[in-house]
Amino acid sequence: MQAFRMDLERAVTSLGFILAVAGIIIALAAGSFTGLWVDMEMVKEQGLEFGYHWQMLKRGLQSEAFTFALPILCTLGFGGAFLEERKSGFYKFALPRYGRRTYVLTKVIVNVLSGGLAMWIGVMAAALIYWAVYAPMEINMEIAGLTGRVSDVMYEATGVLHSNMFLLLLQWSAMAFLMGGTWAGVSCLFAILYENRYMAYGAAFLISYLLIILLSRFFDHIYIFNPREWFNQSHYWEGGNLGVMLMLAECMLLLILTDWILMSRRIAPA
Repeated sequence: MQAFRMDLERAVTSLGFILAVAGIIIALAAGSFTGLWVDMEMVKEQGLEFGYHWQMLKRGLQSEAFTFALPILCTLGFGGAFLEERKSGFYKFALPRYGRRTYVLTKVIVNVLSGGLAMWIGVMAAALIYWAVYAPMEINMEIAGLTGRVSDVMYEATGVLHSNMFLLLLQWSAMAFLMGGTWAGVSCLFAILYENRYMAYGAAFLISYLLIILLSRFFDHIYIFNPREWFNQSHYWEGGNLGVMLMLAECMLLLILTDWILMSRRIAPA
């Protein structure tokens, strides 16, 4: 437990983790404003449509900027930790103290948590920023119901107009967490296989890019593994967001198990 606490604290207080959170906010902002045009004079006179800040967040999550930035950013907090300790020889002192099983499991789980938490915090922070900036400029729910000036996302969860989007935000942030954890697990897998820092920080992006190109152009029928599809869901998904989360959770657990086995074989027994 002490090893887990120390590694998790090391991960979430690192400069890489902070940069990852900031990077996600920037990527979401870039995706939200790409191709967007707003008549500021009309906004001053009539206000923004109801739910505009949620629509902005959704645009960011579905954007190319977010899709391509996430696999890189999720590795910054803890992606190269195992390789650094292996290169410096520190793991030889840690193994006798914690045991090989505890040491390896801690490294694998903290790596996944670091990637997922950076994405989760980034999405929640972006949602808070959008709410603070745009919500005061939106028309209220009663006027929106009469005039029909309601963003599409306000109908997404239930099919009827509603004002409580907190549940949908939790789904979005949970999906971002699972995506970050999954890509962090992919990065860890290639770092173990090749024992290379460049693979630790870049392999997830390369795999993501290849999946997007191959599945979008040649294998559209296996769209569930296309990173573009996870937030856009242009094809059928059983359960919608919940179906995506279940698929990502299964991939993440499989990667944790694989990384655990491979990392255990890479280090000498204590």
